[in-house]
Amino acid sequence: MGGIDNSKSSRTAFASPEKWQAHRINLLSEVERDFPSGEHSTPLVLGEALIVASSVREVFAMTWEGEELIWKVSTKGRVFASPTYDESRIFVADDEGVLLALDLEGNELWRFENKYPFLVSPIADGGQVYALNANQDLVCLDAASAEARWSYGSEVAAEGTIWRGASLALGDGNVFVGLADGRVVALDAKVGALQWKARISEKPEFADVLVGPAYEEGAVYAGSRQGLSALNPLDGSALWFKPYAAVGGLAIGEARLYFGTADGGMAAVDKTNGALIWTTALDGGVAAAPVLAGGEVVVGATRGGLTALDAESGKILKNYRPGSGISARPWVGEKGVAFISNAGVLHRFKR
Repeated sequence: MGGIDNSKSSRTAFASPEKWQAHRINLLSEVERDFPSGEHSTPLVLGEALIVASSVREVFAMTWEGEELIWKVSTKGRVFASPTYDESRIFVADDEGVLLALDLEGNELWRFENKYPFLVSPIADGGQVYALNANQDLVCLDAASAEARWSYGSEVAAEGTIWRGASLALGDGNVFVGLADGRVVALDAKVGALQWKARISEKPEFADVLVGPAYEEGAVYAGSRQGLSALNPLDGSALWFKPYAAVGGLAIGEARLYFGTADGGMAAVDKTNGALIWTTALDGGVAAAPVLAGGEVVVGATRGGLTALDAESGKILKNYRPGSGISARPWVGEKGVAFISNAGVLHRFKR
């Protein structure tokens, strides 16, 4: 079992449960629940354990079925980045610049402290863990010891950007990074050597890479408010570009890409040429990162609810309103669906 990244976590063979009847757990107090930034962390399911990290400054594991607490660990800062894992470790990054490694029983193995917050989910693979800080610097650590393997300073001025960092993806021996100045960078995953840089946003305003990068064999996909791009993973050259204002995240299907639009909807395009297939309006705010789940696209909206759309037609199949918006990608799998709403409530739909 390898680590997860944005490309791998956006697709599952399991559709969401037929009926959405939520089990809820409040994570935040009434006072804390008004925190304006919302919740951006996706729960993680490993075996029978549901692992949850949030702005409450803790990460905990509980049983999926019985809601029994297995372990709980305090974090120094609020967690807006989704936890990730490798074969034997769970990695949690917080907004105080701490990257924490835990074993599967919740015991701390090591911690790495950085000058800048971690707002982007780390990724782990091949004995290494990669983390991008809010200053747009990437660090690669040995997953077992936290020894620094290499680092990359992007020299991007992050002040005034939309979210001060995009996501990470792995593929073809490279780690792909989206930056706040509209560039996608490919670095050798083992040694950090720069392979190529590609700019997907030409205008300086709102240039941030907000969608992706996401990798599959033969292409790297990334988007911003200025457009959606497919890049050649070997040299960063453009395969195609379309002026769709893309936000939230990306899910890769067999023949299509699914992403949020800046006007509060979801869209599907042909991944070979970017041709638009359908768009569907959501019920409030902008789309969070979607999951392609069986024949559904499951996605939250920042001021709305959770929606399942038919992946072929874009028709809305079902909707659930949690009482506040959803800013994070939902987890969808064999056991059901889980997400944290912006009010700090954990919602689960069991099968």
